[in-house]
Amino acid sequence: MRSLVEWLLIFVLISVPTLAGAVRVHSIYQDEVFVASQNSKDKSRALQDALTDVFIKVSGNSHVMDNNPNLKANLSRADKYVQQFSYSSPVDAPKTKPYLMLVRFDADAINRLLKEAGTPTWGQNRPLILVWLALQSTDHPLDIIDSSTDFQKLLRQSARQRGLPMIFPVMDVTDLSLVSVNDVTTPIVTNLQQASQRYDSGAMLIGSVKQVHDDFNSHWQLVLGSSTWNWDVSGKSLPDVFSGVVDDVADALATRYGLITTGDVLSELTLTISGIKQHEDLLSLMKYLQRLTGVSEVQLRSVSGNEIVLDLSLHGSRESFVQAASISKNLKPVTSANLADGGLEYKWIP
Repeated sequence: MRSLVEWLLIFVLISVPTLAGAVRVHSIYQDEVFVASQNSKDKSRALQDALTDVFIKVSGNSHVMDNNPNLKANLSRADKYVQQFSYSSPVDAPKTKPYLMLVRFDADAINRLLKEAGTPTWGQNRPLILVWLALQSTDHPLDIIDSSTDFQKLLRQSARQRGLPMIFPVMDVTDLSLVSVNDVTTPIVTNLQQASQRYDSGAMLIGSVKQVHDDFNSHWQLVLGSSTWNWDVSGKSLPDVFSGVVDDVADALATRYGLITTGDVLSELTLTISGIKQHEDLLSLMKYLQRLTGVSEVQLRSVSGNEIVLDLSLHGSRESFVQAASISKNLKPVTSANLADGGLEYKWIP
């Protein structure tokens, strides 16, 4: 029978699920752009637009290009950072731009450019956001939007442009027994949190949208752990409103999780983690830690029963690590988190 250490040695060969509440978003380094033709001029312009979008997604900051000459200077060299691209002709493409160009950029190159520009990067591990949305319009009575409607597709399209993983409730018998429209429009957060447990999300976005004549007015609340953010967003169309709130959400989360990294190890941190009972626990934990923004290296120091001690090398600060690690529902800080050696203590909760 393999020991815990032996399982550690083979964890890199095994694929394991992402930790609860978090999703690894691979698409932040790619973008889609409609183009009029496949000639070099249109391609060059599209690559610059795509690179701009990727800078925004990876940094999480919608204003990352403002007053940043280093990033702007690289737009004209966008083709140097392309890993692959392709064209398609979707049926819903605009008549003036019948082609859709899919571009994937080199992740290491993008991270390097942001680092050289002194801009924070927000890693691929991002909180899964469950959206409770009540919508009332001229052609839609007040109701909660479920995962099967076209309205949720509009919001998720805006979310993909900012690298935000979003899901909607199915509104089946279970949901209907726990949640009413009033819970969303008020909102009554405790009721929504109870109904959200089945979806294993990391955050809740609660929205109430109402059409008034030719305008759409909305109020939104983002709930992440003990933190909340509130926004009022108005627009002439639903895509305008959805795009606005997605920008607000992405900017807020990037401020929380974004990290300015350097090429050097800035700090060392020791973690003592209890509750590691199965090799699957260890595999998930190690993969998660290695993927966190700012973590350079993870080394196993010791194993004792269900407790392990890890040494981490960080590109950022201890505080940045604590903030980034808080996205996980499985890895919980122990109340007396400061150990004698300055390390941190966590408990693994499957």
